[in-house]
Amino acid sequence: MYRIRTLNNISGSVREVLSEDEYVLGDAVASPDALFVRATDLHGYDFNPELLCLGQITSNVLEELVLVLTVFH
Repeated sequence: MYRIRTLNNISGSVREVLSEDEYVLGDAVASPDALFVRATDLHGYDFNPELLCLGQITSNVLEELVLVLTVFH
């Protein structure tokens, strides 16, 4: 199961693509594997060591799930 923290208001329709069985998704997720953002200033953000990726989600999530992934190792 992957843990994803959302840093902006991400449409609930993302659940049609990312199932609750495989993904914990929300703005209060602790020690996330990934961050989903729309437009956020991440300067000074405290990235946790477990973070695997940062995804930018466009406003039309269902029509075109566009994730720009940056892998942190």
